[in-house]
Amino acid sequence: MQGVGLSKVTLSARCIALLVLTVLAISQYATSQAMPPAKATVTARLEYGYGLVFYSLELQNPVTYISFNLSGVTDKLVLGLARPPSQPPVIGVKDGNIVSFKFQTPVSRVNFTFVFSAINTTDQKIEVSFPVPLSPLGYVTNVTGVASFASGVTLNSTLGKVTGSQVNYNLTASPSSLDIVKGEAPIYQIPVGQIAELNRTILIEPGRFVFLDSIEIVALSNYPISTLSLNLPKGYTFDGASGVLGPYPATYWRTYNYSNSTLVMLNLISSVQMRGQRTTLTLRYHVSQSSSINAFLGWGATVTNYRVKVCIRGTLDLPMEFVAEESVENAMHCYLLKPVGPLFLPDTYPSIPVTGISLQQQSSGYTAILFVILIAAVGGGIYALTRLQHRPVEKAKKKVLEQTALPREFLEKLQRNLSRREELLLSTIEHLRGLRERRAGTARITSAIREYEKKDASLETEVAKILGQLGDEGRRIAAELQSVSALIREKLSELERTERDYRVGRLEKKEYQERVERIDIELRKLSQRFREISDRFS
Repeated sequence: MQGVGLSKVTLSARCIALLVLTVLAISQYATSQAMPPAKATVTARLEYGYGLVFYSLELQNPVTYISFNLSGVTDKLVLGLARPPSQPPVIGVKDGNIVSFKFQTPVSRVNFTFVFSAINTTDQKIEVSFPVPLSPLGYVTNVTGVASFASGVTLNSTLGKVTGSQVNYNLTASPSSLDIVKGEAPIYQIPVGQIAELNRTILIEPGRFVFLDSIEIVALSNYPISTLSLNLPKGYTFDGASGVLGPYPATYWRTYNYSNSTLVMLNLISSVQMRGQRTTLTLRYHVSQSSSINAFLGWGATVTNYRVKVCIRGTLDLPMEFVAEESVENAMHCYLLKPVGPLFLPDTYPSIPVTGISLQQQSSGYTAILFVILIAAVGGGIYALTRLQHRPVEKAKKKVLEQTALPREFLEKLQRNLSRREELLLSTIEHLRGLRERRAGTARITSAIREYEKKDASLETEVAKILGQLGDEGRRIAAELQSVSALIREKLSELERTERDYRVGRLEKKEYQERVERIDIELRKLSQRFREISDRFS
């Protein structure tokens, strides 16, 4: 009898819960029907082994609280960040199956960034799965956008339209809509890697803060990873990098300055080629000394495993709530900081105030010496690993060359055309940037894009003719290049739409600048793909 009584109680509780959910759903539906639809644009992609979703929302009426549904996938959320105009960034708070953002003052326009865990690998394939929020709780939303992937990924979407390597969105989404994008590809098909670990040392020097980021890159697929990009905040200067073979020559990186950031494109001397392989390097950059340190700045790669310490030859005052422990290393006083959360964007977390800086006299070049010591430790730690990696890397290159049994002049012609495609895209990016700076009209920008597309199509045809003689390997590379071309066209189309929206007053100047800079950076990253493919034939 007691069991029957408990069953009745349980049944009653379930009925009450169902009734509450029904009432909430009806209330939400009725509220959303009474309001004009919200507007949103969404872009999504894989980067550094995580699923990134960029979501721009425009509401008819200002609010102080916005939530998104993550039912069944809450555990995949690594970071949720809202960037309201004229307010500090807001980190999303998970509560059951939702993530919520609370603002200091009412907002009607907000840009959201979501980072999701997305990758699972086996010996044979890569599996991709992550959510794409389409509408917030309580709002019917007219949403457009695209989720883009590398060629060779077989995609599936619950609410989007799959076209090749993209999932397209153009729908009126009911409140709390959530798409789930899934896909898979052979382990050798797409480049996937992560920053497995970051150890950051911030040195207090006269007049500046010097950042030394020692990072470990791990490959998650059997596709070579030969480039690294950093997006540093305004005011930061990239000084160089060093890896297992010593300092990088300056020819191995390029820097591009924007109004609010500096993009650094670094070609890796010691790349990772096979799943599980790792390489380590140290990045050095600096910023002028101020009253606070942006100790937890991110430069575009999602990092969950990290350590940050601040070191000084002298003394300084740090708020103790940020400090995990103190130590003395190489005659320097060091403060290990408490971790705050995943690193990704430069402004996710507040800067740490520093006062009472008192530096002891030190010989010039002390930091450079310490940099060399750090590099020696890095190089010694993975020298043996590098030697082990050398054989499979050479074996992989040999296999590609064996599969492309063509006269050397054909392969050299292929490399020249790929190089010309990279140079054409980079020169077009610079040309478009110059047109924007001169405030040229939309017609001239559109004309420049059409001219690029015409020239690139001619080069693409030449490359396709050569690849057509390379059998299965040629067809695979051709499909890869088609995917890169499709992504470039999509970014250029987005740039055209952004220009038109700004000219007719649909975008504020700040949002316009942020969008064109993001597109510019993404196009530069895509230009690197031509070089990566070309390097396989070296």
